[in-house]
Amino acid sequence: MEAIERLLTGRPLWSDGSLNVKTLALEAKLGRHILTQKHTDLRDLFREKLPASQRPDNDREIEQRAANDSKLVRIREQLAVERQLNQSLIAQLAIALLRIEDLERRAAQADRKRGLNAVD
Repeated sequence: MEAIERLLTGRPLWSDGSLNVKTLALEAKLGRHILTQKHTDLRDLFREKLPASQRPDNDREIEQRAANDSKLVRIREQLAVERQLNQSLIAQLAIALLRIEDLERRAAQADRKRGLNAVD
């Protein structure tokens, strides 16, 4: 309770004074998991005492997470397309390099033939 009061009155001793559960845990010298799993009543009490503008807006957070999730899905889909394109380009490049090597080999053979014919 003292840690809650210190944070709400702007007199933190052990933290930067941010109004969140992580900072409350620091201020109370507890592991954050204690407030998020074991003593959720203290976490809830802290959130109730926060000014309305500082309270977490779960609906807004859920909507934001859903938007982020769908963005992530689109990004992953685009990544899969880009990887397929990269594989295709790598294959095309390998074929082009083989063709160049073959043309260089044929040109060298033709040059040797011309060189031999010039000597005759």
